[in-house]
Amino acid sequence: MISYPYGCLEQITSSVFPQLYLPSLMKLEDARKNEIQRNVDAGVHRLSGFQLPNGGFTYWPGGFYSRNDSLRENWATTYAGHFLIEAKALGYAVPDAMLANWTRYQRTTAQSWNGTGYAQTMDQAYRLYTLALALEPEIGAMNRMREQKELPTAARWMLAASYQLAGLTQAADDLSRNLSTEVATSEDWADIFGSRMRDQAVVLRALVTLGRTSQAEALADEISRGLVSERWYSTQSTAYALMAMAHYVGLGQITSYTFEYSIDGKATKLDVGAPMYRTALAGFPDRGAQVRVDNTAGRRLFVTITARG
Repeated sequence: MISYPYGCLEQITSSVFPQLYLPSLMKLEDARKNEIQRNVDAGVHRLSGFQLPNGGFTYWPGGFYSRNDSLRENWATTYAGHFLIEAKALGYAVPDAMLANWTRYQRTTAQSWNGTGYAQTMDQAYRLYTLALALEPEIGAMNRMREQKELPTAARWMLAASYQLAGLTQAADDLSRNLSTEVATSEDWADIFGSRMRDQAVVLRALVTLGRTSQAEALADEISRGLVSERWYSTQSTAYALMAMAHYVGLGQITSYTFEYSIDGKATKLDVGAPMYRTALAGFPDRGAQVRVDNTAGRRLFVTITARG
């Protein structure tokens, strides 16, 4: 994601969103932390160039207006705001005016929304969720959406999470009680950068918000398998999945653990306090060598060896 040749609003946001969580997922050297800081700061600065006077975001640099009828632009506007909210919560410098103008635009759009269908409903549900995440819940629009009989599963989970963030826990529980985590295929996915994994990540993020750890575990496993597979995923799917997984780990699912690894029989023992551990196999012989990993902890351990040349 870091090296992706981005240029549009969605890709710029996707390139920096997962980087917010790297310091909390693994121990990083100072140079790496500084690089992430620069990347995120640069991302915020670039996004400021996409924001219009009305608070919305144009999809390409140099745009002069934000189209309320463009679902891709609407979703990307919400997505960019979502990144800004979480970046600010983690201590990054996000201009107050930038977020305030975005919030004003989102509230106006949410209040005037009267759409139908999968893509439009998902677009509104995401808007309401991020407004609640920004501590600016639009309760009236949430109640109107709640009255709809046919809500996509992912939209219902987001709406439940919105009520949870707004402190209306009974409404959140009523909406999500016995609700499946299985997402349906949609012909309208392209309108809002959708995919099966992206919508699964949307559900996982909502489950984390609601504190549903038991339901989240199986879904997190499935998303994890997708991320490490050889399948191609869009920037939206990859970034949203990484973001949701980082929040899942933040629930305290991962505690300290131990393992040993050896190269040609020379062993190193480790006690790790972060969810992920990474090291360079320095001095690895040119002739090749056997790498062995022994799991000495009472939990699952996933291992990846990456070679570059």
